Amino acid sequence: MDVQEAASKTPQELQAWVAEKASRDLDFRARLIAEPRAVLAQELGFALPPGFDVKVMEDDVTTAHLVLPPTGALDDAQLEMAAGGGAWSCACKDPNCDPNDDD
Repeated sequence: MDVQEAASKTPQELQAWVAEKASRDLDFRARLIAEPRAVLAQELGFALPPGFDVKVMEDDVTTAHLVLPPTGALDDAQLEMAAGGGAWSCACKDPNCDPNDDD
């Protein structure tokens, strides 16, 4: 998935895409569990913002995880990130790369 495709998806669509890929690609699943930020940056084409945490949990035959939405109002930094004003960075590791440049 490239940056433009990832940016066009809702968080729920991205989560569904990741879950589907993890269900059919066991190597991806193992890497995602071990290093979720690095794997998502590689797969989506951009690094997650600093301070944004990702936790990967696996259901099994005796445990199911229920994910609840956050409660309360977002703070100013969270609102800025949700509105698209966050500072995304490119995962290519090139210090001269501009993630907003279409070239």
